[in-house]
Amino acid sequence: MPTGALLCLVLLSLLGEGIGEVRRYYIGAVETAWDYVHSELLSTLQAPTGVSGPTEPRPATLGALPRYRKAVFVEYLDASFTQPKPKPAWMGLLGPTIRTEVYDTVVITFKNMASRPYNLHAVGVSYWKASEGAGYEDETSQPEKKGDRVDPGKMHTYIWEIQQNQGPTDGDSQCLTHSYSSNVNSVKDTNSGLIGALLVCRPGTLVRDGMQNMQQDLVMLFAVFDEGKSWYSEPSSPAHNRTELHTINGYINSSLPGLTLCHKKQVHWHVIALGTGPEVHSIFFEGHTFLVRGHRLSSLEISPATYLTAQTTPGTVGSFRIFCQIPSHQQAGMEAVVKVEECPDELQQKMGQPSDEPEYLDEPEEYEEGYHVIQVRSSAKKDPAMWTHYIAAEEVVWDYAPVKPVSLDRNTSSLFLEAGPQRIGSKYKKVMFVEYEDATFKKRKVSSQPGQGILGPVLKGEVGDQFKIVFRNLASRPYNIYPHGLTSVHPYHAMKPSQEKDVKDIPIAPGQSFTYRWSVTTEDGPTQADPRCLTRFYYSSINPVQDTASGLIGPLLICFKESMDQRGNQIMSDAMRVVLFSVFDENRSWYLEENIRRFCTDAAHVDTQDPQFYASNVMHTINGYVFDNLQLQLCLQAVVYWYVLSVGAQTDFLSVFFSGNTFKHNMVFEDMLTLFPFSGETVFMSVEKPGE
Repeated sequence: MPTGALLCLVLLSLLGEGIGEVRRYYIGAVETAWDYVHSELLSTLQAPTGVSGPTEPRPATLGALPRYRKAVFVEYLDASFTQPKPKPAWMGLLGPTIRTEVYDTVVITFKNMASRPYNLHAVGVSYWKASEGAGYEDETSQPEKKGDRVDPGKMHTYIWEIQQNQGPTDGDSQCLTHSYSSNVNSVKDTNSGLIGALLVCRPGTLVRDGMQNMQQDLVMLFAVFDEGKSWYSEPSSPAHNRTELHTINGYINSSLPGLTLCHKKQVHWHVIALGTGPEVHSIFFEGHTFLVRGHRLSSLEISPATYLTAQTTPGTVGSFRIFCQIPSHQQAGMEAVVKVEECPDELQQKMGQPSDEPEYLDEPEEYEEGYHVIQVRSSAKKDPAMWTHYIAAEEVVWDYAPVKPVSLDRNTSSLFLEAGPQRIGSKYKKVMFVEYEDATFKKRKVSSQPGQGILGPVLKGEVGDQFKIVFRNLASRPYNIYPHGLTSVHPYHAMKPSQEKDVKDIPIAPGQSFTYRWSVTTEDGPTQADPRCLTRFYYSSINPVQDTASGLIGPLLICFKESMDQRGNQIMSDAMRVVLFSVFDENRSWYLEENIRRFCTDAAHVDTQDPQFYASNVMHTINGYVFDNLQLQLCLQAVVYWYVLSVGAQTDFLSVFFSGNTFKHNMVFEDMLTLFPFSGETVFMSVEKPGE
């Protein structure tokens, strides 16, 4: 290498080191009591005299919640470890947020104030062995191992050096989200409560106090704490009857305090998922969408050891739930309430930083370019449109398998498809979204979508468009219709003040009608990094679990401007296919008892708690069909968009395999698509191989 070039590299490295800062933190591991609901249990950590208050677990008594002994990271003002540094109430069990920039050096003085050995280990940054905080046989010297285990009452200093390759790239947010934790025994230490956030930012992002410059940022820990795997577990204690707790920042059942956002000011969510099991989560923020790595998402898809940074701009004042959409997780308490308020001028000025949200463009990059030459089939519409749909909830007898496959295993066929004394078979009473021609609801509209199955009509709109949804309930119990992934949903006609409530909570009685106005805003639409149309869905939101299990689900496509023609057809494709991968749990359907009476030949002796009977009513379907009953045909050389949904009782992600042809997804050719629960994906395919 020439001498001049080498000198330049040396100078650049010295310059990088010179612009960094040394950021000091004083963090202790402290034991306390925690019941996952009441915030005052941590208020003792802010006492002027230091840490005090109850630390012992308390068994559940009548009207009282059990308390668990926990260990938490607490930040102090200085090396005396006498004065805890205040933190927002919404941080809950989280340790202090460590913020740093590229080229910085983080120096942490750690004191173990607990009753057993702990340490401090970081993810996403560099350190020498003495600052790793992880013990294993690596043939290093004893002085280098001091940080592996810090005994009670002892201290250790950890030094992390933030390299350029550990910071955000051009496509990232201002700060990357990582974590730190105790790693003496990673499972027991984290389940005991020792976890905190580590944010690595671009140079110049942080102001002098280490906060992000002029913006709202929140750390959200979605964690399943298993108290049976905590160091403080007492299996014989009644407090430990419930060992797994689905929490947000250590709180359950909407008890997380102080979560308040400013109206129309961008929020950065630093999201961490924690758990020692394989559970996945689909996090939904009512009335809002997220931007993650430049993509528009209606929910956050996370699993244990996931770290991501998301952006949201709250557009409406009010209270909104943020929760895991998987029913069992929501029922277990993984939800919180976020308040959106008009902020005072001072706060608005402080949080008025220019957004780093990807700009919405009317003309997206053609991510299909180079894959197939696409010809425009018709001219795009230029102006916003009002799309009117007349949709009814209508009860039907649905057959999951109109054609019984002869090659199917006899036991499988008997379990799922054959009616008998204590088996319902393949036919069930269900309820569907059905589209009609006009407001008389006399003539059904013929679907142009092959293989639509149990899905409601495909609703398509561009940014700036509106939907006028005339909904009539022709079923026998209350339902409604509500979109997942749109942020502006209102009654079409003004309601009296005494009647005003969120339309998602308004049940439409049998025989009654209601008209909705759904508006497609830029907060709902694709970004430059997204495909032309995002895959979303609509459903009945009165009782989402039972209404969906009963059959009320339909596709909703949100597109770029000038992606559709005047008739609502996508202008740059030969065909589209919508597929819904859904586990319909008929045991949760409103019509279970009626189906038993109607289809079981010995209904009086059916045991609904029998595991075999329960299993027989869980249908793994595509568009409501099982065992190859969905047959889709495509033309060779056709340009096809696939809109793929995963909505239902499934609690894990799906791997969807497209045999014979590849598709393009996020600029990559693939043949396997991963779907999290309650999510949708859009993929693009040029059919190049004939066959099945």
